[in-house]
Amino acid sequence: MRAVPAHASITHRRAGSTVPIAGALVLAALCAAQASATWAQDQPFTPTRALEQPIQTAQVMAGLTHTDNVARAPDNRSSDTVAVIGTALDLHHRGPELELQAQGDASYVDYLDHSFGSRVLGFMTGSALLGAPSDWFQFSARDTYGQLVADPFAAVTPDNLENVNLLSAGPAVNIHFSDDTRLTGYGLYSKTTYQVSPDDSHAITGGVSLAHALSSAASVSLSASKQDTVFDNPGNLDFDISNVGLRLDAQGRRTVLAAAAGYTQLKQGDTTSGGPLLLLQVSRKVGPFSTVFINAQRDYATSVDGLLGASGATPGITASVGSSAPLLTTAPFRDQVFGAGVTIDKARTSLSLTATYRQERYAQGATDLNRTLEGFVGTLTRRLTPTLSASLRGEVDHEQFDNVPGSDTEYHIVAAVTKNVTRNLSGSLQYDRYARSGSGQFQPYAENQIGARVIYAFIGP
Repeated sequence: MRAVPAHASITHRRAGSTVPIAGALVLAALCAAQASATWAQDQPFTPTRALEQPIQTAQVMAGLTHTDNVARAPDNRSSDTVAVIGTALDLHHRGPELELQAQGDASYVDYLDHSFGSRVLGFMTGSALLGAPSDWFQFSARDTYGQLVADPFAAVTPDNLENVNLLSAGPAVNIHFSDDTRLTGYGLYSKTTYQVSPDDSHAITGGVSLAHALSSAASVSLSASKQDTVFDNPGNLDFDISNVGLRLDAQGRRTVLAAAAGYTQLKQGDTTSGGPLLLLQVSRKVGPFSTVFINAQRDYATSVDGLLGASGATPGITASVGSSAPLLTTAPFRDQVFGAGVTIDKARTSLSLTATYRQERYAQGATDLNRTLEGFVGTLTRRLTPTLSASLRGEVDHEQFDNVPGSDTEYHIVAAVTKNVTRNLSGSLQYDRYARSGSGQFQPYAENQIGARVIYAFIGP
């Protein structure tokens, strides 16, 4: 089982006076080339940045997985054995003039009985920020690779996934009025490329932000941005998303807070719609071992934005599972998310519980995709001996489409045992149970997987 947790995040806020302001704004603007809210530095399902320093990991893995229902069919099940070679990364470097980040979990998958063709499944993203926050000029770049679900009503199999790549880059200019106040203007060019679908697009994003440090642990910023997306295929409707809002960031000894409010507007063709733009991310240590978090967000987004929060995918039969996977559509949608959870980390035992609620309301031409998602994830890990650990993970996702009859509930249970042979080398045995109950266009299925992996950690705890 991978050591990288599903909720891992490589972007962590540093305490200090004005140092975080410009760096945070530029990295947020980099995400804004694909996402609507320039201050939405974290994805909706990602817990607010931890109070502790992040742990870096870099692993390679090889293994075999056997499945008794490789196509996830309701009847006439067929089995297959899958050979997997992959890597898991959560790396970050912060130098005086350069910040680098890499995160992902991707594998080359070979179906030995040829149920599907060999392919790379998973998620990878890398970003770079050139220039210190105190400099007048900075340049940022980001590249992200992942998959989207082609048919939202069919089971998620390799043939129901399409590769997509996002590349963004652009400059930022900082004007320092004082040690505590600065004005940042930025521009970004982004390119979205699909493996098969004729939906390639490019986007130009421009924005400005005025940030002020209230203290060594708090800052406030006023931001405005506009993103224009143009498709190569004239059959797709171009759109632009505009945002304006006020954001507060604060970090205490036990609490991290990010809150923003403003207005967002979507223009697509001859139709214009808008509404409140909201963000709330709170993380608080409630004890020596426990942290609780709450996330809420309302903005306009696209399915491609979901790739930016896709880390933690399990390698093997598919990298994206569950009804909450992002859909293959170019249509923007109003995204409303609420999540809450708790993590408990003790010397030998860790527990994580997360519940989420999400509404996606699509723009013209794609209202059949309007859906409501409810999910719950629980993970328990226990170190049995200094070199032996066991883990249990359960996930439930319920999906209801507004304008399509039927709904579905997907279940995923994982049980794993990991043995550390040396400090860097480990082996694991893992059992996965996938199941879906559905009505209408959703067909039920059940699948069992059992696999063995050898993992080598170049960097890790």
